[in-house]
Formats: sequence, structure tokens, C-alpha cells
Amino acid sequence: MFLLTPAYKQYLWGGTTLSERFGKDASLPLIAESWELSVHPDGPSRIASGPDCGRTLRDYLSEHPACAGGAPEDPLPVLIKLIDAQKPLSVQVHPDDAYAYRNAGERGKTELWHILEAKPGAFLYLGLNREIARAELSRRIADGTVEEVLRRIPVQAGESYYVPAGMLHAIGAGIVLYEIQESSNQTYRVYDYGRLDAAGKPRPLHIESALAVARLSPSDTTPPGQSDWQAAQGAEARTIVRCPHFTLREIALSGRTEVSASAGDFLHLLCVSGRAQAAQGAATPEKEVQ
Repeated sequence: MFLLTPAYKQYLWGGTTLSERFGKDASLPLIAESWELSVHPDGPSRIASGPDCGRTLRDYLSEHPACAGGAPEDPLPVLIKLIDAQKPLSVQVHPDDAYAYRNAGERGKTELWHILEAKPGAFLYLGLNREIARAELSRRIADGTVEEVLRRIPVQAGESYYVPAGMLHAIGAGIVLYEIQESSNQTYRVYDYGRLDAAGKPRPLHIESALAVARLSPSDTTPPGQSDWQAAQGAEARTIVRCPHFTLREIALSGRTEVSASAGDFLHLLCVSGRAQAAQGAATPEKEVQ
């Protein structure tokens, strides 16, 4: 068991919540994303405790693939982030595994959002509000009216939303969320509200790829595999999502409790509210917590 240092991303829509209330690197003026668990080359986490302190998590798992059930060349299938959207994110879409491997050599990107904070009136765009033809989607992207066919969902803290590959989506302003996703950075931006980057230029769009992968019918955003809260010693726990790509559980501590990972699995713990202390018990080859 060891601590991790996140990789930080400073995008134009980020804010200061992750530094002010989550204790992230306060030397950065804005933090849009904190990649809490990542072996992705675009932002690997680093080990922050123990004899391997300072190494990237990817390097460590490449040498010890059994710790996460992966292979040296593909050590970890998921990426976990905290996101502070003080301004809206672009309307975008992610490819599925087949398209991403074929065109980019990495996984696609299915993800789950768990809302931590939401200002009054905050909303998400998740999928389409009706079935449309690909030609209409192309036209609406070109003339800037794509928002008219997106499903707008008001959100509150504690809610969770499943975002499968191919679903057009955008995180609205005033939202802080936890994201678990496939380990991929494949994002196809289709609409960015006419914004300019720090150099005064429009951010690039990826229209052709987006049209190739976008779902053209409304999609269910209910996380698969959800469970109700169940009592355990020193805690209550529930499953937020269980899908082929990842499983996410929420634990509300009231005392001391135990969590474990079976052989071939790994376990990542992230405290998002209050304070908690983690200690490793007697590890065995069958149960080793990382």
C-alpha cells in the first residue's frame, strides 16, 4: 500500500476548488483535473510514500504487473480523476475500444461521473434528446446548434451518471465530480462555444472522428450494477457502478472497517469528504492491497 501524487491538468475551464477544498497543489492558479490514479503517458501518477517514492506508477506496475492484475505493457485499465468545471467543458464524444485501438492504438473511453458538488442550476449534457440522422448532427455541429438536440440534465451532489463510449456529452459550469474511466485520452471535441485558448486561437475540433463514433439515439445514463446501501462493521457501503471496465463502491465510515482486493485485482482508495486513515493488514498472495 502506498500514497500517490496526482498529475494536474490546467485547462481554460478549471477553477480553484481542488486546491482550496481538496488540498491539491495550491501553487497552480487553476486546476481543471487531478489525475488521482493514472498510468497514462499523458499524466502518470507518482508514488509518494515507501521505498519506491518518486517513481511513476506506470514504471512500478510494469515491473510488478501482478499488483494490478495487468501485463507489463498494459499495467492498469482505468484512470481516476477529480474534475473542477468552473466553466462548461466542450461538447465531446469518446470512441469505443475497437475504434480507438484501430485508429489510436489505445483503449476507448467509457466513464462514470459521481457528482461531489453542484451549484444551483448546474447541469450536464448527456446524449441526445431524440433520434437524429448523422447528416443532421453534422449540420448542427457546423452551424452551432448542436446544443438544441442534446439532453440537458440538472444535477445535485451525490448523483451518478454512466457515460458509455459514443455518447455526446458535456459537463456544465459549477460542477465538481469524481470520474472513473478507461485508461484513455481519446476525446473528440465537436463544439466549444466559440472560445479561444490562451494564445487567442480556437481550440481544435475533431468533427470527422466524432461523427464516426457518435450514438444517434438517446442512451440510458443509469449506472449498471448499482446496489443499495448495506451495513458493515464500522461503515455503510454501496456499489455505484459495476461494468466490464470498472467497479466503483462508496463507503461511509462510522468507525473502523476492512476492505480488500482479491488476487488479480487492485484497490484504489480516495477520500472525498472528511478525514480517513488507511493501514495495511497482514498481506498474503491472495489479498494484497495496492
